[in-house]
Amino acid sequence: MRIIAKKGDEIILSEAECDMEIGENFILFDKNNRGILVQLVEVNFTVNMHPELDQNISYKKLPYGERCLRYKILMEVKKENKKIKLSDWSGWIPANITEIVKIKLQWLLENIRGKPKYPVYLGNTVQRERIVFDAYYFQGITLIIGKKGSGKSHLSKLILKELVKKGCRMIVFDINDEYSSLTAQIEGDRGENVERITRLNPGENLKFNLEYVGMDVIYDVLTGPLRLPEISAIAFRNIWSSLERKNSLKITELVKAVNSENNPYVREALYRRIRQIVETGIFNDDEKEPVLQRLINEINNGGALIVNLKKTDQIARIITVQTILSKLQNMLEKGEPPVWLIAEEAHFYIPKASLEDIVSRIRHIGLYQIYVTNSPQFLPEMIIRQADNLFLFKLVDKRDIEYISPAANLDCETLNYIVKSLPFRRCLVTGELTKNYPLILEISSTKIFESGETRLFLK
Repeated sequence: MRIIAKKGDEIILSEAECDMEIGENFILFDKNNRGILVQLVEVNFTVNMHPELDQNISYKKLPYGERCLRYKILMEVKKENKKIKLSDWSGWIPANITEIVKIKLQWLLENIRGKPKYPVYLGNTVQRERIVFDAYYFQGITLIIGKKGSGKSHLSKLILKELVKKGCRMIVFDINDEYSSLTAQIEGDRGENVERITRLNPGENLKFNLEYVGMDVIYDVLTGPLRLPEISAIAFRNIWSSLERKNSLKITELVKAVNSENNPYVREALYRRIRQIVETGIFNDDEKEPVLQRLINEINNGGALIVNLKKTDQIARIITVQTILSKLQNMLEKGEPPVWLIAEEAHFYIPKASLEDIVSRIRHIGLYQIYVTNSPQFLPEMIIRQADNLFLFKLVDKRDIEYISPAANLDCETLNYIVKSLPFRRCLVTGELTKNYPLILEISSTKIFESGETRLFLK
């Protein structure tokens, strides 16, 4: 094997005799035991690399159809007394390669990140080597992105179960009913089985009173998706303030007050929209206690609240999510321990402004976030640039790949080579979990009930 071309931090080598797969890591040593740590990002033929290699003398000596391997240079290596020391790449490359060493990924991960304090197992390398990450580095923003059916939700469930085992408290916004079949019991680290999963269906076992939801959430729904005219919106605020002074903030009293409005146009505009809100079924005037605080207390030792949004309409969905987020913020500001949020396809029920607020402010008071999507361009750019971790499955749209590249710490060209070649349940991992070193992970095939699968007649 020899280097036949170099461009920036990439090198192209002639084919090696050993089998190699995309994402595998190697050290290329010279005779002085100095080397570079590289990752295979593309396997191709000389004929397809013609524009890049045409002016290279070594290339012209290769057979027309010979395979070439493209590697990304990631670190520099020095072997001393049989010990390997890693350092940042200085730009040096070996003149001649005398030894090729395939690297075990767990060894590499522990050398660059350290041994995990809170180990979580999510999968293996392409060579079936078990990989353990540190749950400590999930305390931030994590993105799980890939095309439909690539394994995103399976991974997010694995992360949920592993974090719950560590005593973490989770809230899941489940847009596709992916999580409802998770077992209610998750074995803890000490082997104990306890009730860990609570399923919540808005309008059934999850209801709020009007005062708990608050004027801001209702007002945003009225003036947002329900498009209430400005003059009617002013009237609504006056009605709310009046009920609040009388200590009569109930959904039944709100309907009565709206029906008593003198202006017929305002009365009609408000009544139609308030009826839509009432018909969601998520309000209960008899609900007195702080709902979310009670539910959170039930999972204080680790657990998950699964909020099933699949059967709810848009209005119920927005009110439920915005109420939970506003109450979470209040609780965390008062010193409540941190909570993890898993949001599947968040753009369907959280406005862009609210997403940016969650990222810029609420994350710092203890709301750690995991976003799962097959449409990364709907996520605000702020989330992409502030992401702490990225699990990137197969993508084929070049625009999606370009949009997500800031979170990957890789150039678009390299990312394109890797991501388009990923098979089912194999993903690129980078970020705080790996100290920004790109790893290829094959997600564990641990059986988790797939309640979100599309129903089929012909099977």
